Amino acid sequence: MAKTGIDVAATNTALWAIAADNTIWHYSAGKWVAYPGGGKGLAIAVTPSGRPWVIGTDSRIYYATGKGWAEAPGGGRGKDIAVGGNGRPWIIGMDNGIYHLNVNKWVEYPGKGKGKAITVADNGTPFVIGTDNRIFRGSPSGWTELAGGGRGKDIGTGPAGAPYVIGTDNQVFFYHGSSWHLLPGGGKGLRIGVSPDYTPVITGLYHTVWKFVR
Repeated sequence: MAKTGIDVAATNTALWAIAADNTIWHYSAGKWVAYPGGGKGLAIAVTPSGRPWVIGTDSRIYYATGKGWAEAPGGGRGKDIAVGGNGRPWIIGMDNGIYHLNVNKWVEYPGKGKGKAITVADNGTPFVIGTDNRIFRGSPSGWTELAGGGRGKDIGTGPAGAPYVIGTDNQVFFYHGSSWHLLPGGGKGLRIGVSPDYTPVITGLYHTVWKFVR
């Protein structure tokens, strides 16, 4: 079932995936288990405590209740989603703008940035793949391109904010110092998530779900 997926996320104890039929699964103790409630999604992110958030197939934003799904306040619509260490969701909106949820209202991040994929470090720093495939870090005043000339399709980050990307060639890279480095192992993917212990997981070119083993 969710051994094939269209998006992935990870905690230290479980993998999460949106399957090819858009149903939502988690992998723990050696098996895939469907999340209750019959929800369907296009993109997924998981809080450090293990609560998933998804972009639904209707582009609305939902969070898990333990028994099913509830729509987030504010009427948001999005294309990609991430969650910071405080559990606050961030999205790439339908206009490609970058927004976070503030109580019950979606607020655009300063700088009028545009993106197609997003991740957020535990300290709340957002990173995005821009619509031009370049990679940017958020700051209180807007967006700064990361050094190293990286280009990507999807992005994930560990808690301290060291990003990993699926490059435009589908290979997996990580950022260290001020440059991008190829992750060993020859993996290629379409989507990426990174657990709090910096373990990347990807959906491969044929949508199978893979976990990096050091």
